[in-house]
Amino acid sequence: MTEKPLDTPTARRQHRLLLPRRAGSRTVARFTLVVSSTGASLLVATAAAPAAAHAEHGPDPHHTPRSHSIPLVEALRRFVQSHRPVAPVSTTTTPAPTPVTTPPAPAAPAPSPTPRQAASVSPTPHTATAPRPAPSPPPPPPRAPAPAPVATHGILPPNNPPANLPVGYQSICLSNGFGSLSCVEGTLQAIDAGRAAEGLGPLNLPSTYASLSPDEQLFVLANLERVARGLPPVLGVVSELDQDAAAAAQGNADPTPAAVPPGTRALSWASNWDENTGPLGSDFGWMYDDGPGSGNIACNAGNATGCWGHRDNVLSYNAQQLASSGGFLVMGASEAVVPADSPWVSDAELFVVLSSSPAYYLYTWAQAVAAGAS
Repeated sequence: MTEKPLDTPTARRQHRLLLPRRAGSRTVARFTLVVSSTGASLLVATAAAPAAAHAEHGPDPHHTPRSHSIPLVEALRRFVQSHRPVAPVSTTTTPAPTPVTTPPAPAAPAPSPTPRQAASVSPTPHTATAPRPAPSPPPPPPRAPAPAPVATHGILPPNNPPANLPVGYQSICLSNGFGSLSCVEGTLQAIDAGRAAEGLGPLNLPSTYASLSPDEQLFVLANLERVARGLPPVLGVVSELDQDAAAAAQGNADPTPAAVPPGTRALSWASNWDENTGPLGSDFGWMYDDGPGSGNIACNAGNATGCWGHRDNVLSYNAQQLASSGGFLVMGASEAVVPADSPWVSDAELFVVLSSSPAYYLYTWAQAVAAGAS
């Protein structure tokens, strides 16, 4: 139930001062004025419009409930109604217009959403799809081309090179030292030139070559020469044969198998000795500078039977020979510095076919291959 305010200006003013005001609230002018009926109608219409708009928005939560009619507006409305002119009554009856049935206007379609609304509001329809086939595996990457095969024919005994190769590396080694890089490179170039003359590729030393002992280096070089020409490699270095080679290197002589591993016996053997710049220099001397006119003391004008004999020893014992003997090809080697022969060093190597495999190797060909020898 609402309380009806007193219809006096002072009471209304006092009452309104007690009501809370809000931002944007409408304001109704309060004044005493004598107006005509037309002016009153205009005031009523003007005052009623904000009231109707206010009714559309619902009650104001900040406004205290009051009577549904404003006293001033209500008074004006009554004034207008009491002074409204009465229309004259016509005696002529106007026929009622024929009702025209107008079909209802079709409802306007809802506006289509903008792309932004559709993207943010419209759900993506879920449609059943057939399972996708499993993707085919990618093609394998192209293989790198296989390296060109290295020729393995070379020159094998009983054939020998037609002539010695020049020994140009020795002057470099004498000037810069036997262990200098220029000496090593010069000797390797001389060896590779000799191999190229036989249709073979260059030496591929193991990555550990510089840290190997002289006997292991001599063993690796002998096997590189053998396997390049299709011969089976020497299995490994054994201690007993190293001792035999050490004694020969100290005495500037070819070694003999005075001691062999326990439980074995020597079926056959061959040996070499050389004074040179080290294992690489000795390999070059035995393989490419061992014919007439070389430093081979067994090859001279009066006796040619020993020419290329050191080379034949390195390349002895082919696969057929080893198979027929049933033996195991092993090796011993050593290097010594003989003061009377300075600055040259003395190298000796001994190849032995044993009746059985020794129980222990100091160094094997498998180890050299694992380090890159080929």
